[in-house]
Amino acid sequence: MTYRITRLPFCLTFSPFLLYATLMQHANTHKATFPKAAPLIDSNTFMDNFAACEDNDNVAIAICYKLTTLMKLINFLLAKWARNSEQLKSIWRAEGQDIEVKAQLLG
Repeated sequence: MTYRITRLPFCLTFSPFLLYATLMQHANTHKATFPKAAPLIDSNTFMDNFAACEDNDNVAIAICYKLTTLMKLINFLLAKWARNSEQLKSIWRAEGQDIEVKAQLLG
């Protein structure tokens, strides 16, 4: 009998590896559709945190929407947004997003 995992299990020794491998596979599969967002998954993800910097508000907003759309394809919702841009914060407030006042990555 063969069993197949259809969800990412958490609290197992190999869970971080499975999450990372799943995110990398997803990004590689959709890099033609999301040429700016997909490479960011590989270079800016550590465990279950994503952190990136962008000086231009318009580029940051575009990246935010592209990443959100990309991750929704696998029902992976991005949460705990943090940004020092008032323009982006006002957009997130209007959409009902949780905005972190102070960002902290893995302790």
